[in-house]
Amino acid sequence: MRAVVPCHNRPDDLAALLGDFAAMRLGGIGFDVIVVDNASDQPLGGAPGGIDVEFLRLDTNLGGSGGYNAGMARALRRDGAKPDLLWLVDSDARVDPDTLTLLVEALDRDERTVAVGPALCDTASGEVFEIGGCVEPWGGGFEPVYRSFDTLDDADEPFECDYVAACCALVRATAVERVGLFPEVFLNGDDVEWFIRLVRETGGRVLCHPEARAYHPRFDRVPTAARYFLARNAYGAIAAKGYGALVRWRRAWVEASRALNQAVMGRNDLARLHLLGLADAAAGRVSGPSPRGRLVFEPFHPFTELAERVRALVRGARTVTAVLPANLGDDAEREIIEQLDQLGRHVEVARAHDQRTTPVRRGLLGFVHRAVFGPGVDVAITPAKGRPEYWLGGRVMVQLAESGFVVRRVDRFGVLLRAGWTWLVGNALALRIALRGPAPTRLPGVDEVAAADLPESVRAPAAVKLSVVILSYNRQDALARTLSALRADPACAWAELIVVDNASTDGSPDFVRERFAGVRVIALDKNEGVEGFNHGARAARGEYLLILDDDAVPDEGALARAIAALDADDRLAAVTLEPRHPGTDTSEWAFAGRVRTPRDDWPVMGCANLVRRRDWLAAGGYERGFFLYRNDTDLAMKLLAMGRGVRFDPALIAWHDSPAAASKSVRWLRLATRNWVWLCTRHGRGWSRVAAIVMGLARAHGAARWRINGHLAVLRGASAGLFCRAPALPVRVKPDGNALRALLRLRTAR
Repeated sequence: MRAVVPCHNRPDDLAALLGDFAAMRLGGIGFDVIVVDNASDQPLGGAPGGIDVEFLRLDTNLGGSGGYNAGMARALRRDGAKPDLLWLVDSDARVDPDTLTLLVEALDRDERTVAVGPALCDTASGEVFEIGGCVEPWGGGFEPVYRSFDTLDDADEPFECDYVAACCALVRATAVERVGLFPEVFLNGDDVEWFIRLVRETGGRVLCHPEARAYHPRFDRVPTAARYFLARNAYGAIAAKGYGALVRWRRAWVEASRALNQAVMGRNDLARLHLLGLADAAAGRVSGPSPRGRLVFEPFHPFTELAERVRALVRGARTVTAVLPANLGDDAEREIIEQLDQLGRHVEVARAHDQRTTPVRRGLLGFVHRAVFGPGVDVAITPAKGRPEYWLGGRVMVQLAESGFVVRRVDRFGVLLRAGWTWLVGNALALRIALRGPAPTRLPGVDEVAAADLPESVRAPAAVKLSVVILSYNRQDALARTLSALRADPACAWAELIVVDNASTDGSPDFVRERFAGVRVIALDKNEGVEGFNHGARAARGEYLLILDDDAVPDEGALARAIAALDADDRLAAVTLEPRHPGTDTSEWAFAGRVRTPRDDWPVMGCANLVRRRDWLAAGGYERGFFLYRNDTDLAMKLLAMGRGVRFDPALIAWHDSPAAASKSVRWLRLATRNWVWLCTRHGRGWSRVAAIVMGLARAHGAARWRINGHLAVLRGASAGLFCRAPALPVRVKPDGNALRALLRLRTAR
């Protein structure tokens, strides 16, 4: 069993957690730890004796999801025995000595269980605050199944739930490899969606074991930057649960309401974070961190500065009231009381949970009164979360959170105008999210993360230079010709040959095993389209991948020259071979004849592509949502969007005897049209996106010729592409529109 602990600038918390690990009662459980240093300011290190700890330092902070993904990829691909179980633990969590053994026992009882987590207790108070989690069906909120043991029928037996928090969760490694890693959303909601999809795609279940305990800061603390991610990331879990437009609207409406609340409290900086999250969700920008410089807000000041910062504001004040938040903790509350005593005047103090003594007039009616006639209090000290009874509570607002306070002077009319604008914008974004929904998130594979995010020093070395991955489907004769040609090519003398069969009915898998000894066959249970190539790439061991159709053969010497090109220039991710018909010598790329010299910004790929395996995995390979067609061009544009080169040399050819290249079937017209629209949506920017879509539709209708059913297929494909959101791009793929514009120039040049 292997624990994965991501950590960013929390060395003291990490030391305490590792101390807990060293004190655990393991009962014979083999145990080691991978600490993922998420680019901390000072490198992390040091571990107590008795446990095996590896520190894996990342070059950049990948957030919670990226940190866990890098750690899980390392845990599953590290040399030595592969672990059966992965224990995910936050660096600011604490565990009891028997927590792990209880979780392991729960997994051992039932093979269907893919993950189990403990009851969560507040680190400060020790009180239970979450026992299992669920996505509630009204508004898609993430809620505890039980908040305490008072409502739990049996506090000893594990029970089924939607998810358990990743701050402490034990997961089967086989489920992780089958389904993939966390969605790349940086923070918040990643674990919720992931556990739901683990259940959906494995047919298993997630349990919470209430007898096991873990300790973690409460999730209901006043957030700052996390507001952006809370507003942006909720919809992946909602989609995973199968909820639709109404739940999306309610969830977005809640975020719009939170933005309104902060605007009325005078925290326009925090209200803006909610609106930014909603705007990015509506635009389909749901991966990775927010672009640099957008999450700007005033941090909370320490309580020790409260008297000093407030004293100047209360000199002329006649009335000062304070309402202390319920979850401050004893030390924070004592410090606040001491600071208020230093103000040198009477301060009327109440607590938020004791509403009968709250000196601020309660409810919306009280807010309306203050909005019309102005606040009746000079200085109001209130909880930062905000409620209607605190809105416009004083002419000066001091807002308290668990971590500190901020001070705001209240311009009553300015606050009301800003709040109205915030409410309108928030509801418009909520409607947009409901009608179309954010782009779907994706779960990267273990090998993809290992190739892209792990430092070079810990990546598993390639065992062979070249792996050839061939996808076959009911073309036994063509496959035999391709394999025979590869066996005769000197460049493949030491290559690993992999055939991925897409559930052929002509006996292709057995045929290959009998006729071509040494060729590895991966026989799929169903036709998965181009996803079959991804299966082969993940299984391959080579540094380079030749991605080859079953009816394609590289020209003599072309493969060796392509390998030499990658060897000579590490900036290149791929070399694509020009597809030509062996009978007519006609190129499938009509524009290729105008290119006389090699170029490294080629936005197209075809039936034969030599790709560095690490770049293939980092780009996510072929997009499985495309199923067939345009997937190769999409990959070329993804590689270019990653800042990598794609070389086209007109001297390098692959012979492609494909019936689809000569005559476009109805299925080709439908899928290729849909995927073209998606490709333009994913990679286009500005006018070029629209121009490319229009040009693609015109060409598709031209390919349909006189066939009515062909033109109908084009229309169905266009409708699907326009009204069904395109699959999400990997977080490291950041298109700027140049690749699509380059393709347009190639197709229109004379």
